[in-house]
Amino acid sequence: MKEITDNAVTLTLGIDELPADYFDHVLKLSGIVVADDMDAMETRNIDSLALHYSRRHLKLTKHGRDNGIRNYSEVLRDPVLMQRLISWNGPANFSAVGLASYDLAVAVHLYEKLAKTVVQKYVDHAASVLLAD
Repeated sequence: MKEITDNAVTLTLGIDELPADYFDHVLKLSGIVVADDMDAMETRNIDSLALHYSRRHLKLTKHGRDNGIRNYSEVLRDPVLMQRLISWNGPANFSAVGLASYDLAVAVHLYEKLAKTVVQKYVDHAASVLLAD
Protein backbone atom coordinates (compact mmCIF):
# COMPACT_ATOMS: atom_id res chain seq x y z
CA MET A 1 0.00 0.00 0.00
CA LYS A 2 3.01 2.29 -0.07
CA GLU A 3 2.19 3.39 -3.62
CA ILE A 4 -1.01 5.21 -2.54
CA THR A 5 -0.74 7.95 0.11
CA ASP A 6 -3.02 7.92 3.15
CA ASN A 7 -5.00 10.97 2.04
CA ALA A 8 -5.33 10.05 -1.65
CA VAL A 9 -8.63 10.37 -3.45
CA THR A 10 -8.97 7.65 -6.07
CA LEU A 11 -11.36 7.03 -8.95
CA THR A 12 -11.57 3.51 -10.25
CA LEU A 13 -12.02 2.75 -13.93
CA GLY A 14 -14.43 -0.16 -13.55
CA ILE A 15 -11.70 -2.81 -13.66
CA ASP A 16 -9.58 -4.56 -11.03
CA GLU A 17 -6.80 -1.99 -10.75
CA LEU A 18 -6.30 -1.28 -7.04
CA PRO A 19 -4.12 -3.26 -4.61
CA ALA A 20 -5.99 -6.02 -2.78
CA ASP A 21 -5.70 -4.33 0.62
CA TYR A 22 -6.60 -0.82 -0.57
CA PHE A 23 -10.21 -0.76 0.67
CA ASP A 24 -9.25 -2.25 4.05
CA HIS A 25 -6.68 0.54 4.37
CA VAL A 26 -9.15 3.31 3.42
CA LEU A 27 -11.83 2.00 5.77
CA LYS A 28 -9.32 1.57 8.63
CA LEU A 29 -8.44 5.26 8.26
CA SER A 30 -12.19 6.13 8.40
CA GLY A 31 -12.06 7.05 4.74
CA ILE A 32 -15.01 7.48 2.44
CA VAL A 33 -15.86 4.91 -0.21
CA VAL A 34 -18.66 5.79 -2.62
CA ALA A 35 -20.04 3.68 -5.46
CA ASP A 36 -22.24 4.85 -8.28
CA ASP A 37 -24.35 1.66 -8.15
CA MET A 38 -23.46 -1.11 -5.69
CA ASP A 39 -26.11 -3.47 -7.05
CA ALA A 40 -24.75 -3.27 -10.60
CA MET A 41 -21.16 -3.50 -9.35
CA GLU A 42 -21.95 -6.62 -7.37
CA THR A 43 -23.71 -8.20 -10.35
CA ARG A 44 -20.88 -7.48 -12.80
CA ASN A 45 -18.17 -8.33 -10.25
CA ILE A 46 -15.27 -7.02 -12.35
CA ASP A 47 -14.12 -3.87 -10.54
CA SER A 48 -11.82 -3.55 -7.55
CA LEU A 49 -14.54 -2.80 -4.99
CA ALA A 50 -16.88 -5.65 -5.94
CA LEU A 51 -13.96 -8.09 -6.19
CA HIS A 52 -12.69 -6.97 -2.78
CA TYR A 53 -15.86 -8.42 -1.26
CA SER A 54 -16.56 -11.37 -3.57
CA ARG A 55 -13.04 -12.77 -3.13
CA ARG A 56 -13.85 -13.00 0.57
CA HIS A 57 -17.22 -14.61 -0.16
CA LEU A 58 -18.98 -11.44 0.99
CA LYS A 59 -21.62 -9.25 -0.63
CA LEU A 60 -20.81 -5.65 -1.49
CA THR A 61 -24.46 -4.69 -1.08
CA LYS A 62 -24.61 -6.07 2.46
CA HIS A 63 -21.12 -6.19 3.93
CA GLY A 64 -19.92 -3.13 2.05
CA ARG A 65 -22.90 -1.18 3.32
CA ASP A 66 -22.14 -2.47 6.85
CA ASN A 67 -18.61 -1.07 6.37
CA GLY A 68 -19.99 2.37 5.51
CA ILE A 69 -19.79 2.21 1.73
CA ARG A 70 -22.59 4.22 0.15
CA ASN A 71 -24.12 4.77 -3.26
CA TYR A 72 -23.53 8.19 -4.75
CA SER A 73 -27.27 8.98 -4.64
CA GLU A 74 -27.28 8.32 -0.89
CA VAL A 75 -24.34 10.65 -0.33
CA LEU A 76 -26.11 13.43 -2.21
CA ARG A 77 -29.16 13.03 0.06
CA ASP A 78 -27.10 13.10 3.27
CA PRO A 79 -26.58 16.74 4.35
CA VAL A 80 -24.25 15.74 7.21
CA LEU A 81 -21.94 13.80 4.90
CA MET A 82 -22.10 16.52 2.25
CA GLN A 83 -21.02 19.07 4.87
CA ARG A 84 -18.24 16.74 6.02
CA LEU A 85 -16.95 16.47 2.45
CA ILE A 86 -16.40 20.23 2.22
CA SER A 87 -13.37 20.03 4.50
CA TRP A 88 -12.45 16.39 3.83
CA ASN A 89 -8.73 15.63 3.90
CA GLY A 90 -8.65 11.89 4.40
CA PRO A 91 -8.65 9.02 1.93
CA ALA A 92 -11.61 8.59 -0.38
CA ASN A 93 -12.55 6.41 -3.31
CA PHE A 94 -15.25 6.77 -5.94
CA SER A 95 -15.91 3.47 -7.65
CA ALA A 96 -17.93 3.45 -10.84
CA VAL A 97 -19.63 0.49 -12.46
CA GLY A 98 -17.72 1.53 -15.52
CA LEU A 99 -16.63 4.81 -16.93
CA ALA A 100 -18.87 4.08 -19.89
CA SER A 101 -21.64 5.68 -17.86
CA TYR A 102 -19.55 8.84 -17.70
CA ASP A 103 -18.74 8.60 -21.38
CA LEU A 104 -22.46 8.46 -22.05
CA ALA A 105 -23.15 11.45 -19.81
CA VAL A 106 -20.46 13.46 -21.58
CA ALA A 107 -21.76 12.37 -24.99
CA VAL A 108 -25.32 13.40 -24.07
CA HIS A 109 -24.11 16.77 -22.80
CA LEU A 110 -22.09 17.40 -25.95
CA TYR A 111 -24.95 16.28 -28.17
CA GLU A 112 -27.39 18.59 -26.43
CA LYS A 113 -24.95 21.49 -26.54
CA LEU A 114 -24.01 20.92 -30.18
CA ALA A 115 -27.62 20.29 -31.23
CA LYS A 116 -28.60 23.71 -29.87
CA THR A 117 -25.69 25.30 -31.73
CA VAL A 118 -26.51 23.54 -35.00
CA VAL A 119 -30.22 24.37 -34.74
CA GLN A 120 -29.41 28.02 -34.02
CA LYS A 121 -27.06 28.18 -37.01
CA TYR A 122 -29.76 26.62 -39.21
CA VAL A 123 -32.36 29.11 -37.98
CA ASP A 124 -29.96 32.01 -38.53
CA HIS A 125 -29.11 30.76 -42.02
CA ALA A 126 -32.77 30.22 -42.93
CA ALA A 127 -33.62 33.70 -41.69
CA SER A 128 -30.83 35.24 -43.75
CA VAL A 129 -31.99 33.36 -46.87
CA LEU A 130 -35.60 34.47 -46.34
CA LEU A 131 -34.56 38.06 -45.72
CA ALA A 132 -32.40 38.04 -48.86
CA ASP A 133 -35.42 37.18 -51.01
